[in-house]
Amino acid sequence: MSSIVKPLSLILPLAFSLCFSLLSSQSADPTPAPWPHQFHSILFMNNNGSLQVVDLWYDWTNGRNFNIIQNQLGKLLYDLEWDNGTSYIYTLDSNQECRVLLFPVGVLRPNWLEGATYLGQQDVDGFLCNVWQKVDFIWYYEDVITKRPVHWVFYTGMTAHVMTFEVGAVLEDPKWQAPVYCFNESEKKENAVFKSVSGAICCTLELAILKNNETRTWDRGSDDDGNQVWEVKERPCEFKPASVPSVSDLLSSLNSPPVDGEKKRQFIYLARMIACHM
Repeated sequence: MSSIVKPLSLILPLAFSLCFSLLSSQSADPTPAPWPHQFHSILFMNNNGSLQVVDLWYDWTNGRNFNIIQNQLGKLLYDLEWDNGTSYIYTLDSNQECRVLLFPVGVLRPNWLEGATYLGQQDVDGFLCNVWQKVDFIWYYEDVITKRPVHWVFYTGMTAHVMTFEVGAVLEDPKWQAPVYCFNESEKKENAVFKSVSGAICCTLELAILKNNETRTWDRGSDDDGNQVWEVKERPCEFKPASVPSVSDLLSSLNSPPVDGEKKRQFIYLARMIACHM
């Protein structure tokens, strides 16, 4: 009899342990896949009825990101971003419009969705997707099987539908070159098409949310040549935790690097909004 009890006393705890491990692994929330370091994607954007097709070339390996934006029956705009903080926003038509802007955030990191809240699964555009929300700002939908992004929604209602997603695709180097008139001061001044707001043609809001839920905002404006002409004085505006966190405007980038003067703070979210006239 004792020869039967001994094996059972060993097997039962092992079986319970294995069962518990399986249940634990099944209950763990999935996490979004980091973006590939290089990919090409066609996005269909709907901003509350204003339609765009965005030709996106993401190249984290070389520290660059390119959005070629076709507005419906409107302007074809090129938005070229480098990880050193330089952005070129230009057209290639006869107007030769170009603005050179400097921002500290740089290119969106591959793991920018780190820390997002898992909301479950939902059928979107014919795909079963895992859904995450980040800081009440963006809802991100990823195909359960392939882990490719399918769709995302900004809190304003602006939506992006991912039409193609080519991992490893890289745009040829010559096409990353901004046109010569972006570097010619006289040409830039001759072809200025921005309106001025207190000497600025672009206004920028940078927002950071700390792990303790405090918020910092920095406002600044840049002139026709990309030079900063005004900013908040001495320090950023500070906001203590509120019962319901919110973001005031649609932001163009999501990142979380340290900010000057705040390096000891732990940031979970840093974003940027650029408003320009072009």
